[in-house]
Amino acid sequence: MTGEPEMSWGHVARRWWAELQGADQNDGAHRGRDAAAVAHLRRASTPVDAVEEPAVVDLYKRLGFRRQEIDRWLGRVAVVAAVLAHIRSDVTAVDGGHRRRFAEMLGGEPPLMSPLRFRRLLAAATDQDLLTIFRRAVALAGTKNINVQDVAASLLDWSDRRRMRWAFDYYGAGIAAPKPTVTVSVKEED
Repeated sequence: MTGEPEMSWGHVARRWWAELQGADQNDGAHRGRDAAAVAHLRRASTPVDAVEEPAVVDLYKRLGFRRQEIDRWLGRVAVVAAVLAHIRSDVTAVDGGHRRRFAEMLGGEPPLMSPLRFRRLLAAATDQDLLTIFRRAVALAGTKNINVQDVAASLLDWSDRRRMRWAFDYYGAGIAAPKPTVTVSVKEED
């Protein structure tokens, strides 16, 4: 649609997550939540299990992927949906509007995730591996106050450059991290 702002994958996924959860940004209440879809996505043990949920196809369409790209992207979108279903609340902005990235949250002193587990996370390559390790990371972080937008964008662009940024964030050197080269945006549709 012309005249509407373009949105990144992370923004689109965050909006989808908020609608699925029924989360009101002002008071955190859960109105209109699709509890059945959330429960199904939480129980999905594989990306194929998650694809059976119509909400995954909805997210796929919102992200702007075409039918011809289904073999490349549907499994990864299913991973995003299944991981986001485990996040109970989004992180709030702090000083200057900064929203703490997920890798920053996993690191720190002492880190929430051990360096060995973090290396395994960085090594994850398949959709199944990403589903398993990101769910564990979300559980480790307590499922609340997690940057939904960052998790979604990272899963959709799990490139070497993104992994380097995650390493910088985990070890507290995010300011020096390389910026992601992929800048994909889709037009918002209502």
